[in-house]
Amino acid sequence: MDFDVTDRDMDGYHRLKQPKIKGMPAFIVACFVKREKKHDFMQERKAKGPLYTKELGYTGENKQVFVNDHLTAYNGKLLAQAMAMRKQGHMEAAWTNRGKNFVKKTAESKPIQVKDNWSLYDTCKARK
Repeated sequence: MDFDVTDRDMDGYHRLKQPKIKGMPAFIVACFVKREKKHDFMQERKAKGPLYTKELGYTGENKQVFVNDHLTAYNGKLLAQAMAMRKQGHMEAAWTNRGKNFVKKTAESKPIQVKDNWSLYDTCKARK
């Protein structure tokens, strides 16, 4: 990934507690000073595809790094519901952008912002 992040771009970063899943490393939370820099980083990461530890300068085993938007608890649950519905075939796609949830009914349809369970279920119902 060819994206410059300097110390001035970062407000801070820290590890969270070790997950209960065996073998899974602890998550790292990174906070950018400016939202636009974070958004640019997220867009660049998405455009380039999977990110690996060697691309970040780490040595050792080359493992995939997952980069996710930090969501409120409510939006996180709503996204999980949307992703489950996508897997069940009720919609084409579900994702976040700038902390907001979006879905697409079909590959050709326009993205719809999902703010609550009602709008999520209405989107699914409209696809049938």
